[in-house]
Amino acid sequence: MIKERKRTYTQEEVNELKKWFDSQELPPTMQIDKAAFTPNLKDTVDMLFEQAYVCYENPKMQGGLPPDVGRQGRRLRTRGGIRESKVLF
Repeated sequence: MIKERKRTYTQEEVNELKKWFDSQELPPTMQIDKAAFTPNLKDTVDMLFEQAYVCYENPKMQGGLPPDVGRQGRRLRTRGGIRESKVLF
């Protein structure tokens, strides 16, 4: 059986994810790969949450939210090394 991808999110799910991010000590910058560098991670996350709150019900605007919001683990590569994270935008 193929699991259908979730296409929209509830405001409660976005709130849950924001609560998790607010409880984390994020590095000031993030290097995803050689070409993708985020010079101000906090501002970037804040802007993605602005998009998430405006577009959480619109399946065409879900770029800021990963599938299964708040439930997937990823590794963040920062200038200080690699650390585990619950979710990566």
